[in-house]
Amino acid sequence: MAEPITLNVQRFDPSTDAEPYVVAYEVPVDDAAANEVWTVLKALHYIHRNVEPITYDYNCRWGGCGRCGVAVDGVPKLACWARVEPGKSYRVEPLAGFPIVKDLMVDNARAYDRFVQSDLSIKTYRPMDEVRALDADVWWGKADGSDDAVSLKRFNRCRECMSCYTVCTALNDMNRWDSFIGPGAMMQIAARYLDTEDQSDRLSQAVFSGVSQCMHCGNCTSVCPAHIDIEAVNRKLLDDAVARGLIDGKEAATPSYPLL
Repeated sequence: MAEPITLNVQRFDPSTDAEPYVVAYEVPVDDAAANEVWTVLKALHYIHRNVEPITYDYNCRWGGCGRCGVAVDGVPKLACWARVEPGKSYRVEPLAGFPIVKDLMVDNARAYDRFVQSDLSIKTYRPMDEVRALDADVWWGKADGSDDAVSLKRFNRCRECMSCYTVCTALNDMNRWDSFIGPGAMMQIAARYLDTEDQSDRLSQAVFSGVSQCMHCGNCTSVCPAHIDIEAVNRKLLDDAVARGLIDGKEAATPSYPLL
C-alpha cells in the first residue's frame, strides 16, 4: 500500500459556522493506483464519496470550463489540473476575494459580471461577402513567437476561471473594483481590439474600463492556467492608449510589484 495523499481542506458553512476551519483527510492509494495521475479534484471526489460530503464546483474535469478553481497551498489552480502525489500533504482552500457559498465553492459573480457588462460582442457592419480575412499574424502570432502573448489564439484559451481576479493587486490590495474592470475582462477587450473585424473603439473602452489602474504586478499571468500573459496584454493596451493620446504618459507609469 502506497502512502496516502493528505488534503487539508478548508470547510465553512456560512449558515452554521462562525468561521472557517480545516479538516485533514487522508486519501488511500493502493499499489495499483500509485502510478496513476492524481489530481486535487480526484482526491476531493474520493473524500466526497467515501468519507463525508464536501461542497466544491466542477464540470468538465479536463481543464476546459474553469469551474473547479481552488487555492492549492495558497496558489489559485484548477483542481482538475493540480497534481498531487502519494505521501505528500496539501492545503486546499476556496479562491480568495470572493464570498464563500460553502466549503470550496465561491460566488464569483462580482468578477464574472465584468465579462457580461463589458459589451464584448463583436461589432461588424460589413456584409459577409465583404468581410476581410483575419490577419494570420493576429490570430496565430508571429512565426518566431515574438507576439504570441497578444495573439487571439492565446486569448481564446481563457477558461474564465477567475483565478486572475483572486490575485489582482489593483482589485484586492488597492480596492479598485469601482475603477478597474479586472484582468480577465480587460483581456477580452484586448481580443476585440486586435480583431480586424471588430468595428468598436475598443481602445477607448479599455481606457474607460480602467486599463491605467493595472499595477503590472504580473500575478494574473503567474496563475493563469491557460498560460496567457495577461499583464503583457494590459501593457499593450496601455501603450497604445498613450500613443493615441487617450492617456497621459505619466498616468501610465505605475509601480511594479513582485510576483507571487
